[in-house]
Amino acid sequence: MEFSTRTERTDVPAIAIRAGGVLLGALLAAGALLAGALTGAGAATAAPPYATEAEVTAISFTDDAVQSGRSARLSGEWALPDDPAAPAGFTVELPAGLQGLSDAFDLLDPDGVAMGACTVTVSRIVCDIDAAYIAAHPLGLHGSFDFWATVTTQVSASTETTYDFGDVEATVTVTPPATGCPDCTFTGRPNNKHGVYDRDSATIEWTIAVRAPATGMTAGQEVAVLERLGAGQEWERTAAGLPALRVLGAVDRTATGAPTGWRNVGTRVGATVTETSGGVSVTFTAEEGWFYAVVGRATVTDRTLATYANEAEITVASETSRTVTATVVRQGGSGTGGGTPTPTPTVTPTSTPTVTPTPTATATTPVTSPTPTAGVTPGPTVGPTSSPTAGVDSKVTVRPTPAGEALAVTGGEPPYGFLWAGSALVALGLGLVARRRRTARG
Repeated sequence: MEFSTRTERTDVPAIAIRAGGVLLGALLAAGALLAGALTGAGAATAAPPYATEAEVTAISFTDDAVQSGRSARLSGEWALPDDPAAPAGFTVELPAGLQGLSDAFDLLDPDGVAMGACTVTVSRIVCDIDAAYIAAHPLGLHGSFDFWATVTTQVSASTETTYDFGDVEATVTVTPPATGCPDCTFTGRPNNKHGVYDRDSATIEWTIAVRAPATGMTAGQEVAVLERLGAGQEWERTAAGLPALRVLGAVDRTATGAPTGWRNVGTRVGATVTETSGGVSVTFTAEEGWFYAVVGRATVTDRTLATYANEAEITVASETSRTVTATVVRQGGSGTGGGTPTPTPTVTPTSTPTVTPTPTATATTPVTSPTPTAGVTPGPTVGPTSSPTAGVDSKVTVRPTPAGEALAVTGGEPPYGFLWAGSALVALGLGLVARRRRTARG
């Protein structure tokens, strides 16, 4: 027979066992919460394929015509069926002839809350609808989106072109690319302004061209340019804290006489930059035969704006100031969306009818005279409480109750018992009197 040498430990406190169980339960609960959080995060950042695919109901160009090689803005609309299963969203494949400008933006509901997100690549647009928003707003989910794409379609003349997006189509007139004027004779430069938006750095480079004839500016002319930057942007600054505006100049010419070889000449012309509440002023002195431009870079501080503006006043020598303005379109997408929450049933309270209480009749107990029992003559009312001493010759006088008088009754039944008792007393008295008389005679 074998005997086990293993001994069971019985000195482990019960509280330690319970603590271990609690710790294990806490770890399991934490794991469940973490798994749930990860699942929720995955649902919120869903990607195709979707359980419910939104329908793209329309796509169109915002302009009637676009030049080949240039960027164009397109807008579209989308909708989901009621009570869609998550994940939900839609994908738009770009057809040949269009290349998307890389971008990312939110779909904002009427309260400005992000209820989805879109990503634009060269070949397609992908928009995810947030699962939590769907759960809270399962009805009537719909919205819009817009994005930018470069038109790569090549045409030799203005051509109406239709682009197929699968469920919908969009038509626009594509014009030939600009060829410039390589053989044109240069006749001079007017006051002018333009801006170029850099999508990658979210900056705009503004250029203000200073008017000059075909022969260039006259030596010694004082030039002043007052810059007023529009909303949603601010100037990049130098180490000294001033707006980093610089003066570019060119004196070389192309075969047609146009200036070329632009370079920074701020120090050469003695340029100064002064910032005031009215704007940023740049002043310098021109040299003979030169052409000039003031250039500055602004950082976009509000990316929700669709356009950005700039205005400048240009004064040369003693001439009247000339104001030039320009706007830059932000080539970025945006989107909207929204839905209706599940309606909460309205419970109409049942009205309780008002019950008019029925008046309660007050029962009045009538005072009635005793009704004599048939065959019994009511006894007379006993007089004073002091009983006369009955002698041999004594007589008991019984005073009858006068007519019209009644016994007082205070509630209850009429006092018939009292009447019987009175009659009995009278009969007893008469019997005693008769007995005494017989005794006297004997």
